[in-house]
Amino acid sequence: MAVNIWWSPLHSASSTKFLCDDQEAGLNLSDLHFSFGEWVRYLLIELATLSSGRVDFVTINKLVVDEHTGRKLITNATFEYLDTNSDGFVTVDELDSLSSSVIHAAVQHTKIGKY
Repeated sequence: MAVNIWWSPLHSASSTKFLCDDQEAGLNLSDLHFSFGEWVRYLLIELATLSSGRVDFVTINKLVVDEHTGRKLITNATFEYLDTNSDGFVTVDELDSLSSSVIHAAVQHTKIGKY
């Protein structure tokens, strides 16, 4: 059996201690947890970074789509989850400040990959 593990790098400096920091920990795959929200955060931060550090609704709505159906995942209502200061833009700082569950809700709890 082959297992692919996709990691998304942390964007901001973190003092958090992770299980995988200790190479001698003897981790099992079952010790690790995949978070859709963290992967989506990474992708949205990349999009915002490419857009001078912030991205507007029109751009994010057009570019963030379900990989299987093409359905637009971020609506006006869910954009508001991300735009915490209601200025019409989502910034890297806003994305960093949100919980992964809020970010996952912003894409309507869509799963990544084949399901």
